[in-house]
Amino acid sequence: MRRHGTIELMTQTETTSKGASDDRIKVFVHLAHGQDVIAWEKMWSEGSLVGICDPTPYGYHRAREMGCDVDFSLKIKNAPILNLVRGAFRVIFGFDYIHARNNAEKAMSADIVWTHTESQFLAIAMIIALRGKNKPRPKLLGQSVWLYDKWPGVDPLRRALYRYLVKYVDVLTVHSPLNLEVARKLFPDKRVDLVRFGIPHEGMEEPVLRENTPHRIVCIGNDRHRDWQTAIDAFANQPGIELKIFSTKLKAKFAKGAANVEIRGLKTDQELKQEIAAASVMVVPLIPNLHASGATVSQEAIIHGVPLIVSDAGGLDAYYAKDAVTFVPSQDPEALRAAALDLLSDAKNAMERAKRAQIPMRDGELNADRFIEQHVEISRELLSLDASN
Repeated sequence: MRRHGTIELMTQTETTSKGASDDRIKVFVHLAHGQDVIAWEKMWSEGSLVGICDPTPYGYHRAREMGCDVDFSLKIKNAPILNLVRGAFRVIFGFDYIHARNNAEKAMSADIVWTHTESQFLAIAMIIALRGKNKPRPKLLGQSVWLYDKWPGVDPLRRALYRYLVKYVDVLTVHSPLNLEVARKLFPDKRVDLVRFGIPHEGMEEPVLRENTPHRIVCIGNDRHRDWQTAIDAFANQPGIELKIFSTKLKAKFAKGAANVEIRGLKTDQELKQEIAAASVMVVPLIPNLHASGATVSQEAIIHGVPLIVSDAGGLDAYYAKDAVTFVPSQDPEALRAAALDLLSDAKNAMERAKRAQIPMRDGELNADRFIEQHVEISRELLSLDASN
C-alpha cells in the first residue's frame, strides 16, 4: 500500500494481495475532472482548500472504515485535440463523457460506482450503455445536485437523452426533500433516496458569547442560489452592524453606497476560520431552490459555534430544527434584519441556539460519517439484492 500524505491510495493489485474479505465492497468514486484526489489532498495538506474539508473530496475515503475498498477517479492528461473534444461534448450534452471514458476501466471493474453530481452519473451511465447489455457492469449510484433545478430549461433532446441514461442508474440520490419530490415525479419507475449532505464534524468548537461592537454579520458562498441583494438590503448602512460577504462570484461594487458592507474572496482556510471566529451571526441568504443550497456553509457555522440564520428555501428545514437555526422567509430583507437584531440583542439565547444546532452533528445524525454511511448502506442493499437473484 502506498501512501500519499494522509490518503491511502490502493491499487487493484494491492487490494487483492491485501486479502480483502468477500463482504468488502469495491467502490469507485467518480468525481468531477477538477477534483483529482491527489491534487485535492495536496491542497488540503497545504491549507489552501477554503472550508472544513476532508483529505479526499467530500470524505468518501471514510467508507474504508465501513467495509469498502475505495478508489477514486483521476484527472488524466489528454492530447490537446481531445481536450477540445471533451469541452465540446460537455457543452453539447451537459456532462463530461471524456473524463469518464478516461477512468472507465477502473469504474467498470468496481462493484459499485458512486458519483457526486449529475455530470458524473450521466457520463458513467453512457459508458455502461455503450458497453452493451451482455457485458458485466457495476451498480451505479447517481447523485444529483443541480439537475432538477435546471430541468425546466433543459431542451427536449437532452431530456430524452437523460431519461434514457437514467435507466442505467440503480438508485438516484438527492440532498433535499424538494429534489426528492421532483425526481420521483420525473422518474416514477426509479428508486430515489434522500441522502442529506454532511461535512466533517471532528473539529467542533464550543459556542461562546459573541458581543462584538459593531456586530459582525458574515455571509459566505459561491452557489448560484445565494441571495446577496436581500442581505445587502437588510443590513446596508444599519447602525452598529457590519456585513461581510465572502464570495468570489460577487464584485465589490455590488455594495456601492453601503459603507458598512465589505465584499471579497477568501484565499486560505485559516483566513476563513479567523473571519468566522469574529462573526456575531452567520447568515445564509437564498433564493428558492430545490437542492439544499447552503448546506455546507451552514454546517460550517454550526461547527464553529456561530448562531445561524438561513432562508427557508431549498429544503434546509430537513437538516435543522427551528429551535436551533433561525429560518426566515426567502427574499425578505425586513424579516432577515429583524431575525438578526433579535439574535444580536440576546447573546445568551443565540449561544443556546448554537449549542442545540450542534447536537445532530455530534450525535451522528448529520455529518460526513453519516453521509458516507448512507452510501454504504444503499450499496450493500443493492449488492445483496443482486446476489440473491
